[in-house]
Amino acid sequence: MRLSFLLAAVLVVFSAFLIGCSNEDPVKVAENLIEKGEYRKAIRFLRETTREVSPFEQDELNILLATAYIRIRKYGKAKDILFSITPQNDNLKKKLAIALLELGDSARSIGYRKMAKESYEIALLNDPHLKLGKRYLLLINESYRLGDCDLVIKFSSRYINETHDTTKIFSKYVDCLYQVGDWQTIDSLESYFIAHNRIKDMGWALGEALYNIAVNKLGENRLEEAKKTLLRLVNKVRSPKILMDDAYFLLAGIYEELQYPDSALDMYYKCMETSLTQRSPLYKESVVKVQELKHEMGVY
Repeated sequence: MRLSFLLAAVLVVFSAFLIGCSNEDPVKVAENLIEKGEYRKAIRFLRETTREVSPFEQDELNILLATAYIRIRKYGKAKDILFSITPQNDNLKKKLAIALLELGDSARSIGYRKMAKESYEIALLNDPHLKLGKRYLLLINESYRLGDCDLVIKFSSRYINETHDTTKIFSKYVDCLYQVGDWQTIDSLESYFIAHNRIKDMGWALGEALYNIAVNKLGENRLEEAKKTLLRLVNKVRSPKILMDDAYFLLAGIYEELQYPDSALDMYYKCMETSLTQRSPLYKESVVKVQELKHEMGVY
């Protein structure tokens, strides 16, 4: 009997609370309760209130409801609410993004990496200018694990812009740039390759980027630019070794075209030196070219 009386009293008090709040802005009431740390009371209030307001107000109240759920560690309920909201108002989108960041941080702290990743991604969709900082590391690592190079590149670029750090994401970023054939961006990272001493283990990506850039410039008859790019490859990067004979052979052809037979001859010799085998087509062709150039120059 006494327990029934206490429950009835609680209901009366809470009903009085709701009646007292009925004339106030429900958003402000909920925000006040959350600010005070009265999360369960906020949840009860919001669950009652959201049934009686406009769809626009429902979105804002639901964001607050999800926030209260996050604070009492009901992450599944918070996720269901936040992932279903699609506000049209920019201000609400920003509020949703902030709530999603909190959900993502909470989920990440207990090892719910998938939920954290999805929360951060949806937050960015709602507020593209949102700064995630080190949170991008989770997005980059998870995207790389899933084989989504487009996202790895997108998130890595934003991470570098925000933090000016490349060390933590360099290998994954460069690998994905290589996989999609973004040679220009790899080339733009040359200073990072050198600064982080990554020529030794990742120089193959920079070298192949330079080679492909040079080939494209040759196709456009930009001989001087192609020559400078190939010289960077053979003098600074010197990787991958499998491309060195190709690079020297192209340089020899460029020097011939530019009427520098001595330099062309030197490049053909270097092509022969770096060929993996004397049976390779480039080695054999270089031998022929050397003989032709010597004959033209009158050198025997």
